[in-house]
Formats: sequence, C-alpha cells, structure tokens
Amino acid sequence: MNTMHIADLIVRCAVEIEAISKELYYELGGNMSPVNVGGKPLCFISSLF
Repeated sequence: MNTMHIADLIVRCAVEIEAISKELYYELGGNMSPVNVGGKPLCFISSLF
C-alpha cells in the first residue's frame, strides 16, 4: 500500500462517518444539544482539551 492509497481510504472513511452521523442526527430529531442526560458532553474529544 502506498501513501496515496492510505490517504484515500482515510478520506472515504471520514465521508462515510459524516454521512452516517447526519442520518442519525435527523433520525433522532435533529437540533439536539451536545450533552447527554447526565450533563456530560457527547463528544469525548472535547473533554481531552
């Protein structure tokens, strides 16, 4: 595998993840706050910084 092939796979995965997240967002009612019932952020990455 060369570097361009790996980069292409990463981009494709990111696009698929974004598409799935949009579908879930609209399926779950859209316009939701980014915290869960316990008050913690849903995105664990934001809690790392």
